[in-house]
Amino acid sequence: MTDAVATPLASHIPSVDAATLLASAMKLPVKDRAFLAERLISSLDDDLDEVPMHGTLAEAAPLLGPGWMEEIERRLESVRRGEAVLLDGEEVFRELLARRSS
Repeated sequence: MTDAVATPLASHIPSVDAATLLASAMKLPVKDRAFLAERLISSLDDDLDEVPMHGTLAEAAPLLGPGWMEEIERRLESVRRGEAVLLDGEEVFRELLARRSS
């Protein structure tokens, strides 16, 4: 990860920044990381428009081929407008695992 983001995560843990928290979380067992990831993603549902782009997508943007950022924005807008067909992640992975097992 690049520079640490010194944004307090909550009033009850003001001394923890996102980079430190991420480093600690990455040391957890996979089940615990999956649990945290699911909870964090679900917490964003109503707040996505308020979150500035940062992290891997922002870092990758200059490396993406021509048109990829526009495609990402197009798809995101489709989701926001309710036009995209969204699939349940757990169901997708169940189907993939079932195909892989057969």
